[in-house]
Amino acid sequence: MKELLCRVEKVTSARNKDFLKALDIYSKNVPNNVKTEQNQLSQYVTKKYGKNKREMVFYVLYVGNTVIGYAEIGVLFTSKVFFIDYFILDKEYQSNTYFYALYNLVLLDLKEKYKNIKYIIVENYLNDDVPNSVERFSKKCLALENYQIIDIQYKQPSLDEYMNDSIVQCQLLIRETSDLNGNNTISKEFYLKLLNDIYFNHYYEWFTHFFTKEKLKEYYDNLENMIIETDKTISQKIKLKNYTYINCQYYNIKKCAFNENKSFKLPKKSKMPLFILLSIIFLLISIGIAVGAYYLLAKVFKLDGQYISIIATLSATMVSIIGSIISAKVFNQ
Repeated sequence: MKELLCRVEKVTSARNKDFLKALDIYSKNVPNNVKTEQNQLSQYVTKKYGKNKREMVFYVLYVGNTVIGYAEIGVLFTSKVFFIDYFILDKEYQSNTYFYALYNLVLLDLKEKYKNIKYIIVENYLNDDVPNSVERFSKKCLALENYQIIDIQYKQPSLDEYMNDSIVQCQLLIRETSDLNGNNTISKEFYLKLLNDIYFNHYYEWFTHFFTKEKLKEYYDNLENMIIETDKTISQKIKLKNYTYINCQYYNIKKCAFNENKSFKLPKKSKMPLFILLSIIFLLISIGIAVGAYYLLAKVFKLDGQYISIIATLSATMVSIIGSIISAKVFNQ
């Protein structure tokens, strides 16, 4: 059976047939209120907008020659962040094997080109506006990738010109590209710098190519207000919590206490049949040795019958004792 290898390819042309297949997977698997219009994606690939403070990278994800997914990452130079906009696998291929292989291939490719980037950021949706079925798979996989939650509410900006209709409540997931997550907090200064980078150099920059001047001004003002509101409510130190994924509608962190796994032993299977079998075998061997010894001593060495009986009995008894010891050890293991 031929082994199918996972691979990723950067998109350099919107006319690429595999890119169109990847967009079809994207379209079928992402809800409308967190989906960027496909014609905007194609135009961005074609015209290669905005490379000063943020550069966009688009990937087609493969198994063998089959297109199974789409990835879109913004490289934010000010805050030194890989911002994962989308990492989508077709439902048929939503397994840990494919996810981790492709996720790590994308990161390896990014880190090879952008060596000074320090963080990876993902938006983690909190409310019911985004169907759980869409997010569940990626959340479960990212929970094993050493991400931490920035413990403050974050608003994902609108993805269309109708503003508030698509603003989604989130938290940001963060991890270091070096895999050395050693911090338990981040500073307010860093978080606001990060927020400005995401809101203006990523989202606002994107829509400068698609909104009218009036809508763009309104969009800018809305982002600025969200930052002002955040600045008023956050403390100087913001906690980072370990990110875990629990798919349970009844889970409550206050009520569901953590139970440490206790050591245990599996119940032993009964070895009585084996003990009986070994005992019978050694009994038969003992009888055989006694008969053999009697025949050998009587016919070959022509010893007196009294000596023959003593030697044969001792030999059989020794074999029986050894057999009993071995059987007992097997039984007690």
